[in-house]
Amino acid sequence: MRSRLGSITLVVSTGWADVTEDGPLTLVRQAEDATGALQFSVALYESGREPGVTLEHLEELLRECGMTHRLGEMFNGQKSDGRLLTAAGSFRSQGSFWRVWYVSDGRNVALVTYNTSLGSEGRELADCESMVASLAFPPWRVT
Repeated sequence: MRSRLGSITLVVSTGWADVTEDGPLTLVRQAEDATGALQFSVALYESGREPGVTLEHLEELLRECGMTHRLGEMFNGQKSDGRLLTAAGSFRSQGSFWRVWYVSDGRNVALVTYNTSLGSEGRELADCESMVASLAFPPWRVT
C-alpha cells in the first residue's frame, strides 16, 4: 500500500515505521534486531527554468556525497534510467555501512541514505532498496 510521507509517496515495507521528528523523513524497522535508519531529503521543483536533472548529474552528486562526508571508496554502484533516474552506491566508514541513493524524475530530487552498523546491513537493505524503488514525487507544478 502506497503511503504519503512528507512531500513524497512510497510503498513502506512491512514492519517499518515513520519516526520523523525534527529533520529529514526517517523510517526504521520496528523489530528487536533493527539496526538502521532510512532517511529522505527532498528538493521539489517549484517554478522557473526546469532543472533538467540527468543521470550524470545524480552520479556526480553521489561521488561528491561520498567525498564530502569522507565515506571512503564506493562499491556496489548502480544506476537506472527507468521510471526514475537513480544513482546509488554503498560505503564503509568507521564501523558503519552507508547506502546512498540520488533519485529524480528530471525535476525533483531526493537524497536517500541508509545507515547501520557494518555487518548488519543484510537484515534491512533489501527492504530499503524496495522502498526507494517505489518512491514517487508529487505531480508537476507549473507556475
